[in-house]
Amino acid sequence: MVLNWGSDLTRVAETESHDVEGFTFQGYNVYQLPDPTATKEEAVRIATFDIADGIKSVIDKTVDPDIR
Repeated sequence: MVLNWGSDLTRVAETESHDVEGFTFQGYNVYQLPDPTATKEEAVRIATFDIADGIKSVIDKTVDPDIR
């Protein structure tokens, strides 16, 4: 399987330039599911791609339902 998240370059740029109240895009976590019907709890993180900016952790975890 090939993972490609760069086919829509406009959407990639929108995602990677995201900035809300000083919180900027920090990178990607890539997860693998064991099968197509698996739940998110069954996901295993297989890779992290992080911006090299010295930020090592994000303290507050929130989800913005308006971002898809």
